[in-house]
Amino acid sequence: MVSLNQNGSETYTTVPFLTNTSGGNVVYKGWVKVMSFQDFGGNVRITVQLRFDDPPFYLRNLTERNLLSDRVLNKTITVSFLVDRQSNTFELNGTRVFFPFLFPQPGNSKPFHIFEFLRREKYDTVRAELANGTGTKVADALGLYSTRTFKYVFCSASIATKNITCENPIDLRYADVMTKSRYVVGADVLFPSDPFGIYHGPVMLSFQLAPSEDVLRALQEREGDDRRIYLMIPVLLGIAVSGLVLRRGKR
Repeated sequence: MVSLNQNGSETYTTVPFLTNTSGGNVVYKGWVKVMSFQDFGGNVRITVQLRFDDPPFYLRNLTERNLLSDRVLNKTITVSFLVDRQSNTFELNGTRVFFPFLFPQPGNSKPFHIFEFLRREKYDTVRAELANGTGTKVADALGLYSTRTFKYVFCSASIATKNITCENPIDLRYADVMTKSRYVVGADVLFPSDPFGIYHGPVMLSFQLAPSEDVLRALQEREGDDRRIYLMIPVLLGIAVSGLVLRRGKR
C-alpha cells in the first residue's frame, strides 16, 4: 500500500520520510486472506485479514512520526466490508469504491469505482504475474479498468544524501484490474483513503494473487471445462499486497 499526498485535483505524490537511520517513501506491505463470506442477497459481507510483512522497526519508525496508525504494529488486523453485488463496491468515506479482493458476481454486474463504471475487456488468454514472482496463463480473463487517469509522482528520501528527490510524473488509471471468475488476479487501485485505516489519506493499492494448486487450476481452465471451479468461494485466499508502484528507498 503506497501512501500518497494529493496535490491538485488529479496529481498524487508519494510521501517521503527521512530519519537518522532510514529513508524512503511511506508504504506498507503484507498478505490479505479472505476469511468469510456472508450472502445477504444484493449485498455480501466479506471479512479479510491483513498480515503485515514489514520489519517491526520500520513500521515503528513511521508510527512514531505519525505517518502510519499504531494499528500497523499489530501482526494482523481484520476488517469487514459490505459489498454491493451489482457494482462490486463498498462505501469508503461517503464514496463508492471498487472492492479489490474478490469479484462475487462476475456475470451481469456493473463494476464501479469513484464516480465511474469500469470498462470491461475480455481476453482469450493472458499472462499474469503472481505474488511469488512466477507467471501463469489466465484463460477467459476479464479486464476491468478506469478511463480516467491521474498523475503519479514518485518521491523518496535518501539516507545517503539526506535529500528528497522526485521523478517525472506518469499517468496511471484510477483502477486497473485483471479478474478470472470470482478471482482478482491482480490490481492497481487508487483509493481516496486507506480501506484498512492505516494511513490517514489517499493510497495506491497494488497486489497479485498468491498461487495455490486450486487457484492455478481455476485460472488456467476454460470456463466450460469444469463449472464447479467457478462456483467455489475462495475463502482463505492469499493475496500479496505488493507491486511495481510499491517502491521505497534503501533503509
